[in-house]
Amino acid sequence: MHTSTEIMQTIVKNDLIRHFSTYDGWTIHKPVSQESPEQILTISRKKGGQIEQYLVGVTFAPNVPKTFIERLNSLEKETSNNTRTHGKAFLVPGNTDATEVPDGIAVYRMRHFVYKDDILVWLKKPERMERTKQIRNEDPIAL
Repeated sequence: MHTSTEIMQTIVKNDLIRHFSTYDGWTIHKPVSQESPEQILTISRKKGGQIEQYLVGVTFAPNVPKTFIERLNSLEKETSNNTRTHGKAFLVPGNTDATEVPDGIAVYRMRHFVYKDDILVWLKKPERMERTKQIRNEDPIAL
């Protein structure tokens, strides 16, 4: 049997694959940082003789902490010469407060987790379908 942490990591990986397709050559690497509940993942691909990478912060918190944003920004400076940081992003549950995230850093919403009344809820299929319709109406780019 798998632990709840392993199951949540699998769900996170599946959400990331929606945005960074393996078909396009993206590879999701082990977390740079394994501090709970926040992780920073490196997602990269080789293109044109260079390595493009995204730094993605994953959190299950009800908001994106400023310290986590600063940590993600500091990791960008630690890349090697042939590696270019293509962008940065956060993967967060639905209804997470991401107002602290500066422009230029994408915010992707998890499909399977959402905050309802400050409680993290795992969406089952009927609820997820309803939530997906709601998000699609509000912000089609978020999906």
